[in-house]
Amino acid sequence: MILTMFERYTPSARQVVAFANEEARTMRHSALGGEHLLLGILLDDVGHGGRALRRLGLTAEGVRERIVEISPPASSLTAGAIPFTPRAQQILARADGESRGLGHDRVGTEHILLALAREPDGIAARILAEHHLGAEAVRDAVRRGLEEVVESPQTAASPAPATLRRSQPFASAPEHVSVPLAPDARRALGRALAAALADGRDELTAEDLRAALRGE
Repeated sequence: MILTMFERYTPSARQVVAFANEEARTMRHSALGGEHLLLGILLDDVGHGGRALRRLGLTAEGVRERIVEISPPASSLTAGAIPFTPRAQQILARADGESRGLGHDRVGTEHILLALAREPDGIAARILAEHHLGAEAVRDAVRRGLEEVVESPQTAASPAPATLRRSQPFASAPEHVSVPLAPDARRALGRALAAALADGRDELTAEDLRAALRGE
């Protein structure tokens, strides 16, 4: 089931799992848990998950040190493949559900993070709690990241007609935009997209746009 699930993972999401496996082995832990996935997300420089965590003040170095404090390394290396803990398997399954629930074709690092943030127990949950980070705080950080993508000069200056593509995480704008957007229009679009995400929708409506414009 795990291998089949990974077929929908983006390259960045797969890299997160690879990082997690490497960290678990380096720490001489007998299984790959949610804490290793949390660290793997932070080690990834590409995906939205790592960006959201760094925006919230977490660092790979700090999380790694805390994991070792809570779960000291074993005296010897684990032989063979490192299995997933039941909790890690649940997180990965929920990540797939997060992606499908938002209407996305692929599972990205942000979906793994959102699933992990919903986990009430375990070392990862303990570390997030120590930083006063619950599921809503994590979702808000991902949403703010979306707004920054919409408003970034690089996005505005892109020669491609599509400023946002559906394949991008949390992108719900039309697939093709034929005219450049002024800064105030980009801000309004960002607010509209964020409102849709907050309601659990991946479809942007005219009312979302009207509400965003009224907020100017």
